[in-house]
Amino acid sequence: MGVFIFTTNKINAVSLASLFRKRGTAYVISADITQLTDDYDVLIVPGGTAKRYEVHLGENGIALIQNFVANGGVDPSY
Repeated sequence: MGVFIFTTNKINAVSLASLFRKRGTAYVISADITQLTDDYDVLIVPGGTAKRYEVHLGENGIALIQNFVANGGVDPSY
């Protein structure tokens, strides 16, 4: 399973990363939503305000997330 953590503030993702490290789960922390591919099973957007993320993502980033979700995204067995 691959986990993509999208954040504009890496500090927000530190606790999440430690959880995944303990489970041996592959993850990436990135502020670049264009790195989100179908190689990932889960998308996490920790804390913050939706408006801030919306501005940072832009229309293309929002479309990438919508496509990711529409194509399955989460592995429910995790």
